[in-house]
Amino acid sequence: MANIFREVDEDIRKERYINLFRKYGVYAIAIIVIIVGTLAGIQFYSGYQVNKNEMLFAEYINIIENNSDDTLEKLSDSGSTSNLFLNGMYLLKRSDLLVASGQIDQATLLLSEAIENNTLNKIHNDVAIYKLLMINIETLSIEEIKSYQNKLISEVDAFYLTEELIAIKFLIEGQKEDAIKKFSELSTNNSVPIEIRNRSVVFIKIANQ
Repeated sequence: MANIFREVDEDIRKERYINLFRKYGVYAIAIIVIIVGTLAGIQFYSGYQVNKNEMLFAEYINIIENNSDDTLEKLSDSGSTSNLFLNGMYLLKRSDLLVASGQIDQATLLLSEAIENNTLNKIHNDVAIYKLLMINIETLSIEEIKSYQNKLISEVDAFYLTEELIAIKFLIEGQKEDAIKKFSELSTNNSVPIEIRNRSVVFIKIANQ
């Protein structure tokens, strides 16, 4: 008897499912088609973006590896892409070439623009600050260096690199005690990258000579 009731119950459920499909089947199929189409579109767009970015990076690498007299011009012409990270790379590489050719003022201007460019990746803003300070360390005052440092988030590599530059500036200006104090702080702070800590130890020895 229990089996009969079970079979009747299953038949009733099947009939309900059939009726529901007849009533709402078109909508269900439409929803499935929309979902599948959307997922396919997302997949296609993602693949397109990956291929496009690969091509953009390949072009960048090709320019910098085939270094020639017009490399700077090519970097300028190609430096505005849909990839914001790559745009930062183009800009920083241009600044390197300007410095290498002795065009410090032009490099400084370019780096200043990069620092204020909110469309760039934050790491490019930070690197631009460090590069600007490094190439102008002899002409900038400690107060000016610190004003640039204030644009950085503390406890990031670029921050500690500028701390190192401040200590070096103290040395340049003959303020040995201040330099040794700053280098000592860097050398004993475990949050500071190991390379900077090791250099700080060397600078302390130099300052004590």
